[in-house]
Amino acid sequence: MMENFAEYFASLTGLVALNVLIMNWVLTFFKIKKNWLKQLLTWVLSIGEAVVGFIFSLGLFVEFTALPLWEGWTFTILTGLGVGLIANGIYDIPAVRQLLDAIIALIKIIADLFKKDKVEVK
Repeated sequence: MMENFAEYFASLTGLVALNVLIMNWVLTFFKIKKNWLKQLLTWVLSIGEAVVGFIFSLGLFVEFTALPLWEGWTFTILTGLGVGLIANGIYDIPAVRQLLDAIIALIKIIADLFKKDKVEVK
């Protein structure tokens, strides 16, 4: 059971599928009809999924755990936001993937600027 659950964290597609499955259950169980509430819950759930993936080092979040802590959390939240964009039907997976890759590249550039210069001592 846990192995199948962890497979959802292997890709953005899997996370979106997990989000849709859970949201369908929540919407049916609680009989939620308001669109703004559906979207809000989808965003909260998508970020929550990303946090769980990061904390338990599941799937695509394994790479984030090897980064400095602040970078790992930043990428995790951005991934959750990307899943929320897709799950709410605002963007498709390739567009969000490109957006996340661009943001990650920018964050890496900024992080490199803050690293101490490696000066050799003679």
